[in-house]
Amino acid sequence: MKITVVIPTYYKNKYKDTLESLIYQKYDNFEIIVVRNGARKKFIAKKGKLTIYEITKVGLDYARNFGVKHARGDIIGFIDDDALATSNWIETLAKSHEKINAPVIGGKVLPKWPNGKKPNWVRGILLAYLSILDNYSDKPVLVHPLDWLAGTNISFKKHIFDKVGYFDEELDRKGKSLLSSGEVELCNRIREKGYEIVFDPSLVVEHVIPRSRLSPQYMIKRAYWQGVSDFILDKKHLDPGILSRKFEEFNKEIQYVELKPENIYESVDKLCRWARVIGYLQNYIKNF
Repeated sequence: MKITVVIPTYYKNKYKDTLESLIYQKYDNFEIIVVRNGARKKFIAKKGKLTIYEITKVGLDYARNFGVKHARGDIIGFIDDDALATSNWIETLAKSHEKINAPVIGGKVLPKWPNGKKPNWVRGILLAYLSILDNYSDKPVLVHPLDWLAGTNISFKKHIFDKVGYFDEELDRKGKSLLSSGEVELCNRIREKGYEIVFDPSLVVEHVIPRSRLSPQYMIKRAYWQGVSDFILDKKHLDPGILSRKFEEFNKEIQYVELKPENIYESVDKLCRWARVIGYLQNYIKNF
């Protein structure tokens, strides 16, 4: 079974550590595709198992789709440029897809904190805003439609793209936007075709957390854009009547927010919930 690993990255970003975590994996039959989007001109470089594409168009999901279209593997695994794969990650991908009859399998994303120390106030839903995923199960389980898999540790049997299409580029993260959930929207379409989505805890990557994301300001901004992403997802998969009821529910939710300076987590959590609702409502108003 041939595995293709796709690393989508902005051309200014560094991805050396991610690449080093992959290049000496314990599995032989694999290739790595790096898609550097936003470059000034198109360029291709190949060496051994590695192919680097530089493309001019900007967008995370566009880069993911580009990687899929150029992949030669039976399985396509995605990892971001700020993540590190375990030494057997590719081998585990192959074994997992051999054992599990599901077109989508994702795994754990563990944090690699600056200086190895997690801020006390970063917990709960705030961990999800850092793409940390470590709370499903100690064995492979089906992913509930209301749950999610992280785009930095997710894999697909290649044939599924022929059946349901590619990542939706309306959810592309580019410029100053923090749009997300491209992998969630794709999983929704896959479920609608009757397929299952699986979480396998044996698939593990580390997400290197930069200091710049460990601030209330970043969390609130990230939550706002998650609200925008949530609306785009709902617009595609829910009927207008349900959207209208969600508007009314959210409107009640943000009537009153009490902040407690002695409890940073609780205050930031409430502000993030408020920001997420605002992101959703603003885009609801624009579209209806």
